[in-house]
Amino acid sequence: MDNVLKKNFSYLFLLQNVNYIIPLLLLPYLTRTLGADNFGKIAFAQAFVTYFILLTDFGFNTSSTQEIVRVREDKIALSRVFWSTTITKLLFAFISLLIFLTLLLAIPKLQQMYLLLIIAFTGVLSTVLFPLWLFQGLEKMSHITWFNVIPRILVLVSTFIFVKQESDYTLALAIQTAGTFLSALACTILILSQKTIKFYSPGFIDIQRTIVEGWHIFASGVATNLYTTTNTVVLGFLSNDSAVGIFSASEKNYPRHYFIIFVCFASYFSPH
Repeated sequence: MDNVLKKNFSYLFLLQNVNYIIPLLLLPYLTRTLGADNFGKIAFAQAFVTYFILLTDFGFNTSSTQEIVRVREDKIALSRVFWSTTITKLLFAFISLLIFLTLLLAIPKLQQMYLLLIIAFTGVLSTVLFPLWLFQGLEKMSHITWFNVIPRILVLVSTFIFVKQESDYTLALAIQTAGTFLSALACTILILSQKTIKFYSPGFIDIQRTIVEGWHIFASGVATNLYTTTNTVVLGFLSNDSAVGIFSASEKNYPRHYFIIFVCFASYFSPH
């Protein structure tokens, strides 16, 4: 195993553990502080916006990664893939925004929680700005790790400091989305400042090709993602926010040793 592979494996190991541990620490605190009702509102908003994140991603995290691997030694071709993917994701984000606003104006349930939904929709823009596929193709796993780990830790600390009562549920969601957005923005600034890519203006053919390459991956993966997301969304429309909160908290799947951490932490915040 060469040094690059060892480093990438180490970074992925760190990222995977942080992705498990941080939610395990946040979940009992948020459910205890906000209550099942307000936690359910957050869960519904995040699940609903997931539809638009899936549309904006459109399988590019796989298809564009493959393209980056193929052309990473050619800066011009690399720039073409980067800008074609980014502009295509912006196009899908704009389409998502139009659909989102239409649904927001047409459905009373969504109107009642419009502020939460708008905050959650920031995740769509973060999806555009965070070029996971670029870093994967260039094998820069350290970038992926640190731009995920540091914001998650900041979100955890900020949540403990500022979210203190049930009425802080909007702030709790804003802290989570702000962490993701600032991370994505920092990634974009890093790429442009280091001149990893050159400016390239993609044409219609470039965008069409990008969509075609990502389509089969999007189609194969969207069914599973929609299945898990739709459970929360449908429950939100047919039941109350408290039921959504309880369901969302209970459906999390963690390895057994992480679950032990969760139980211990949850017991600390449970009422005595």
